[in-house]
Amino acid sequence: MTKSLSGSIFHDETAARDWFEALRWPDGPVCPQCKWTKYYSMKKTGVYRCADMTCMRDFTVKTGTVMARSQVKLTQWATAFHLAGSKSAFSARQLQRELGCHYNTAHSLFYRVREAMLRGSFEVPTGSDEFAPGYTIPHGARWPVAVSTVFAEQQSF
Repeated sequence: MTKSLSGSIFHDETAARDWFEALRWPDGPVCPQCKWTKYYSMKKTGVYRCADMTCMRDFTVKTGTVMARSQVKLTQWATAFHLAGSKSAFSARQLQRELGCHYNTAHSLFYRVREAMLRGSFEVPTGSDEFAPGYTIPHGARWPVAVSTVFAEQQSF
């Protein structure tokens, strides 16, 4: 890793989770489904349950964001967002080298981070499966396949 990645959010999962929670929820966790501000902390660290009796859904800092349904650690997400914000251009290969992961993982991270940076938000707009404006991921489609389809369609115009 480069010298600029010496902060604790790049090496400690708890610090990374706290950092993402502070960015996403400055006033404390909010249910991404119903926007209720009251919640219960679950036994597993970083998991919350909405206190609204009609919702009662479990959520984390990843829920409802480009990080959703990802097995990638928050430290790796922090590194990816750091690289995207600190360089004018970076590639999935560079991300692979920095994270020490497989190329498929880096490729998926690269496109998700790129979309979040273009949109200016971690949040996925409106529907839970909507990734880009006017494009909904087909049921059961894998993220990298759907994302590459979006960018191929945008570049063809």
